Amino acid sequence: MLINYKSITKKYIIPILLTVILTSTISLIVNGIPIFGVPKVSQIKEVSVARDGVVKSITDPEEVVLAHNLIKSLSYTIGEYKDEKLQIKMEFYLEDGSIVEYGASENLVYINGKYYKSKNNRGDRFIKLAEAIFFYKELVSEEYNS
Repeated sequence: MLINYKSITKKYIIPILLTVILTSTISLIVNGIPIFGVPKVSQIKEVSVARDGVVKSITDPEEVVLAHNLIKSLSYTIGEYKDEKLQIKMEFYLEDGSIVEYGASENLVYINGKYYKSKNNRGDRFIKLAEAIFFYKELVSEEYNS
């Protein structure tokens, strides 16, 4: 019995490929582009988190994992935008001596010197979570003093 590869390709492979491409495209349009190239947690030596001029250095492994996961929660849309003041900026200092920068304002995501439009208010969510995790004491004292 001979296998007809043209028939199999037309009947199964092409529809499957088209479905994968269509599903991926719809997912990117709806959810945005996830941040690729985030260093592995094992490569991160230290994280610097900045908010309104206050910079915190993080070396605790649990907090480094939190910072790593926060960055992975961001997504953006296609196209670069003009720079804007970042509300939260994180610098990842890696074991090999390199530095990787991420940040966000309400509408923008910052990745290594480039600004992109945030998708689905994820920049705003990222800011609120980062403030709650890393700047809790400052937020409480600001609220208490006002």
